[in-house]
Amino acid sequence: MQKESEQQLSVLNKNLEQIVEERTNELIATEKNYRNLVTNILDVIFELNSDKKINYVSPQVRDLFNYLPEEMVNHRLSEFIHDEDIKNVKNSFNNTLETGNNSFIECRISHRNGNHIQVSIRASLVKNKSDFKIIGVIRDITEQKKAEQMIKEQIEKMKAIDQIRNDFVRRTSHELKTPLISIYSSSQYLLDSYKEELNEDILGMIKVINRGGKRLKHLTENLLDVYNIDSHKLELKRENENLTEIIKECTNDIMLSLKERDLFLKNQLLINVVMTSMPPNVTPVATMTPFPR
Repeated sequence: MQKESEQQLSVLNKNLEQIVEERTNELIATEKNYRNLVTNILDVIFELNSDKKINYVSPQVRDLFNYLPEEMVNHRLSEFIHDEDIKNVKNSFNNTLETGNNSFIECRISHRNGNHIQVSIRASLVKNKSDFKIIGVIRDITEQKKAEQMIKEQIEKMKAIDQIRNDFVRRTSHELKTPLISIYSSSQYLLDSYKEELNEDILGMIKVINRGGKRLKHLTENLLDVYNIDSHKLELKRENENLTEIIKECTNDIMLSLKERDLFLKNQLLINVVMTSMPPNVTPVATMTPFPR
């Protein structure tokens, strides 16, 4: 009976030893993976105790700030932070201690050479039964800040160019509008007052001048519309357009140029094509009607 008990005890001991060995190997493997992770990442991992002093800082601190880990241990993190940023960092950590929320803050940390490096700090509160600690990650964001500054400068340049363009459009439109109104109004006056007294050739030229002045007047108004669109001041007014009439006006305007070159253009449009204005995102409708005979 005693011999049997001893055998059972021996088996239990062997099983226990095997379990302990397996657990030990798992812990060793986990620790090795953790060390590999800490060693290979570019960010600096740190741990603060309840006195807010550094318990641990990863080896990357040497690459980033040229300090050895042991030179920072037992010092407060605030000792290495730029004077102008200390208040914000302390407030962020205090908020983490009070609420348990994670901290995220950007600040400057001093390099051994006296310069300051732009970094982001993410930190979390870890509690146990009688104590707590703060574990965080420090990341170099110098290149990110340079890129942000370049983008900001480019945006400011684009705004300045936009303003110059808008001013140019507005001033040019106003400068063009005054003489164009004179040309358009004068030609319209000749057509209204002396239409019966002018021969066909002169009357045709005045009509071309009148239409050209009208188009240029509309062009300057469109330039002002562009300015108003950019300034969010434009109110769209939808109208129906007769495409046939537009084509007729275009062909009449080039008739003089064609005559000078001994060219001939015949307008054979037999229907009116009217584009009906529709609400946004709805395709305009074309209505075709034959000319009256």
